[in-house]
Amino acid sequence: MPANREEDSAAASEVWEAEVSEAAVPETGGPRGSRAALPGDEPKTASLDPGAPVRRLLLATFAFGVLLLSLASTKRGLYLLPLLPALAACIAWWLAGVEGGRAAGETPAAGRSWDRPTLLALLALAGLAATALALAAAVLRWAPRLGAGIDPLRSVPSRPGLAAFALLAGAASAVLLVQLVRHLARRTAPRPTALVGAYLVLFLSWQTAGKALVDPVKNLHDMTAAVARLNPGDGPVAAYRPSESVLAIVNYDLGRRVLPLAQPADLAAHFARQPGAVVLLALDAARQLPPGLRSRLRLVYDETGRKASPFGLAVAASRGMPIAETLK
Repeated sequence: MPANREEDSAAASEVWEAEVSEAAVPETGGPRGSRAALPGDEPKTASLDPGAPVRRLLLATFAFGVLLLSLASTKRGLYLLPLLPALAACIAWWLAGVEGGRAAGETPAAGRSWDRPTLLALLALAGLAATALALAAAVLRWAPRLGAGIDPLRSVPSRPGLAAFALLAGAASAVLLVQLVRHLARRTAPRPTALVGAYLVLFLSWQTAGKALVDPVKNLHDMTAAVARLNPGDGPVAAYRPSESVLAIVNYDLGRRVLPLAQPADLAAHFARQPGAVVLLALDAARQLPPGLRSRLRLVYDETGRKASPFGLAVAASRGMPIAETLK
């Protein structure tokens, strides 16, 4: 009997301690015995954004790559291509966060205070870009004269096409800028999907109409075709102060190397060694030649009026022969 009383007393004590414990700690509505997490139970890193280190790494990769390429002597937009995925991932991450906040019924200001100003700035930039395209097309269509470097652009598109493009770009600019004013007045922000659509239209407009307008007056393939016609063979192509673009395009199109002539004395010596030689030169550089040497040149190929940066092919002529007007 005494043993049974001691066991009953121990069991009653355990029940009482369990009831006191459950009363002191509120339940969470889960299984019996579970309790709500106390303030000190959360890990200290729970409030941190797990994607922040990844985004910082991507942005650092892009920024460091741009810095290195900016220090290089030769700068080409194509060199940035391997860096664009890192920047695109960060932009997509940000857009997804903004859209996620909208889906949850939040405004951009409820999460990150810089979301709304960034969206408004992007909308303003899109409107200004459309305005610039409209003004450029209008100037090309109606301005009387723009200069030797820009006038060749007039020969590429039709005048009705330029007028239609100017009107469409102007209408798009008006729509975007009106939307900007409305969002500023209502203290709202544009939808990211609408901004992506606007920039997609601008990008496609430049890649189609813009590139079709600019490429014919910038490409160097007409020049290399003239070199192949007037200076045939597989020997080196003599060129006065050739740029890196000239070195590359002659090798790419013709499979020939370039013989650079760096100074006027080198050009004169080349003509002395080979009186019938054909020399490739930029006409802007030809105008800087000494008058005596320039007076001996006669152009057999001239891109003046057809290219933004015209090239020519020159041969040596005897003194007293007419000089090409473009070299005066």
